[in-house]
Order: sequence, then structure tokens, then C-alpha cells
Amino acid sequence: MSKLSLGIAGGGIAGLSAALALAQTGHDVAVYERAPQLSSLGAGVQLGPNACRILAQFGLLDQVSKLAISPKHLFIHRGSDGTVLVDLPLQVLAAQRWNSQSLVIHRGDLHSALLEAARAHPRISISNGARVVEAHEPGTGIDLHLDMHGAAEIRHHDALVAADGVGSQLRGRFDGGRGLRDTQRIAWRAVVPAGDAPAFARSASTHLWLGPAAHLVHYPLSGGTLINVVATTSAMKRRLVPGDYDAASDDAESQQHLAQSFENFSREARQLLASVTSFRMWPLFDAAPLSSLAQGHIGLAGDAAHPMVPFLAQGACQAIEDAGALAAGFARHPQQPREALVAYSAMRLARASRVQAASRRQATIYHLSGFPAHARDLAIQTLGPMGMARGLDWLYAAAA
Repeated sequence: MSKLSLGIAGGGIAGLSAALALAQTGHDVAVYERAPQLSSLGAGVQLGPNACRILAQFGLLDQVSKLAISPKHLFIHRGSDGTVLVDLPLQVLAAQRWNSQSLVIHRGDLHSALLEAARAHPRISISNGARVVEAHEPGTGIDLHLDMHGAAEIRHHDALVAADGVGSQLRGRFDGGRGLRDTQRIAWRAVVPAGDAPAFARSASTHLWLGPAAHLVHYPLSGGTLINVVATTSAMKRRLVPGDYDAASDDAESQQHLAQSFENFSREARQLLASVTSFRMWPLFDAAPLSSLAQGHIGLAGDAAHPMVPFLAQGACQAIEDAGALAAGFARHPQQPREALVAYSAMRLARASRVQAASRRQATIYHLSGFPAHARDLAIQTLGPMGMARGLDWLYAAAA
């Protein structure tokens, strides 16, 4: 079998996962990352059993697990008084029901593990400061017009995977110019030294607190030395755009908005928020599902393919599922890149679109108020741990 030459736009979690997966099929892979140095913004990432199963297939799970924590429980709280609505034994369920693991990891640690593996792979090359300006299909393969540290260069590949994030320019070829949808919500992200956080936040568990128009998630990272905190609120008058990821939140309007969003939460939740010295704001965008993730010699992966809100903690997981499906597509059609990308799209489109829609619905469920919130809480308590687990089977039991 002759090797194909495959290009990947983007060196984040989606791009590196795709590179490692495709290299294992025997092809040469070139990763183009526009940033001068590969790095990863953000804080914590949740890796559900669906993602961990694929990392295991690629021989990466052991390394990732060394840097991660396996939460023993998922506690869902009523935000106003801290009542635990359900205690989901996540570690046991992941092993016994979903035949895998459930992990939380610092995004930088996950990215570093993928980057180390990619750099060590003989069939993967990585170029920093390399921006894809245009992509042309001359008939056979694809020509990438690159800005390489300010110098123009053209590279030819048999196919391209666009994994260049939520603001992907290449996605415009697929969506007819519809672009992103502003969800009118903001995620406030921070990490807190464990010694500064309240004792209840230090246990090896994930906590979700539900309240009107806002919710709070936290779990430990980095061997328990850090606590990841994500507070989600409605949008502010100050407009944020996709390029504002990692925006500062130390202005008066931001501080007032955050305080008001959680003023009716329990003392414990507010105590945790008060332990944060600095949040970074991430405006939350998603997009309508596409009709295909493949077009000619180009395929989309990760947030470029299916940007979604983080309320099922599936952004990174779906990118890793994409990598698994890309490998399957190119294994099935090792000398036919167009057919391989079509097969990839067929494997991923319906599932990724379902996860997008379910993540968006969770925002409504999390942020109910009044009688609907009471009904939600009663439903969670009535379902109990096993009922909640059954409701997650479609997401965690398999990755299609």
C-alpha cells in the first residue's frame, strides 16, 4: 500500500487526535498550526467513557490516565440550598456499565500528552506559525496556500482535515455562510489552588449546581492540587464574539453580572466562587448541524465540524470520536481519500448532531426557575442513579 499525504489544519486536541489516528493507518500526516507555539487555553476537560475507549484503542489512555483524575461520584445539587438531588457513582458506572473510564484532566496536560505522542511518531510532522490561507482542489488532492511565518508557501496533500476550531474559516464552505449561533451564555473559567478552595470542593468528585439562568461545575485537577471551576451565566450587555475566548473579567460590569447571577445560590457555592481570584470569560457559540462533514478532499473535525455548548462535557470527547472515525474511514478506503472522508462523515454526522442538540437542550434544563425547576428536581430524584445512568447509555456506551 502506498502512503497518502494528509494535511491537518489545527494543532489543538482535535487536530492532534486526528493526526495520531490517521498516522496509525499508515499514512503521512502534516499538522499546520497557526500559533507560533502549540499551547492550549482553558482549564479542565472531562473525558467520558466514549472518549476514553478510543484513546485506549490508540494506545494513549495509559499516558493520559497518569495525568488525570477519575472522579468517584457526580453530585447534582439544587443550587439554592445545596441539596444533593442525585449521587451518581461515576467511577463504578464507567467501569461496570460503560466498560471504560471517566476522567477529568487539565486541558494543558491532555494537549501535552497528545503533542508528545505526535512529535514522537515518525509519520507526523508539525509546523507552527503556519496559517492555511486558501485551499484549492486541482482535481487530484488539495493544494494548501500557507502563510509560513510570513512567507507564502504551497503544499500539496491527498486530503485535508480542517480541525481549526469553532472559528474555522474552512467551515464556511460547508454551511452556506450561516456561521455560528450566539447562545447568549458565558462560561466563566478558573482554576483555584486546592488549599484556597472550600473543603467540599477538594474531594475526587464532580459537582454540578443548578439554578435559575446560571449553573456551576467544579472538580479537582492535577493530582488534586487544583480545583477547576466553571460558572455559566446569561450574556451581558457587553458583547463578546468568538475571538474573545479567554477574555478578562475584572471590569465592574463583569463582576456585578457574575455576583448577581449567583446571589441566590447556597452559601457553599458562593464560598467557592469567592475563592477565585480571576475568571476568564468564554462566550458560548454553537452552530446548526451540517448536511455533511466531507466535501471533496476536505473533511471537518472537532469544533470546526460540530461546535457545541459544553453542557454535556462533550467538546473534546466528540473531537476524539472524530479521530476514531477518520481512522476507520481511511482504513476502509486506504487509497481513496474522497471516499474515506465520505465514510467518515457517514459514521459521525448523525451522532455528532445529536450530541450538539442534546447539549443545547441541557442549557434549558439546567437553568429552569420556579415550578419547572421544582419538576426537574423531582424528576432527577425520582430517576435516581440508575435511571440517570440509563439516560446516559446512548452517549457513553458506544462511540459510533
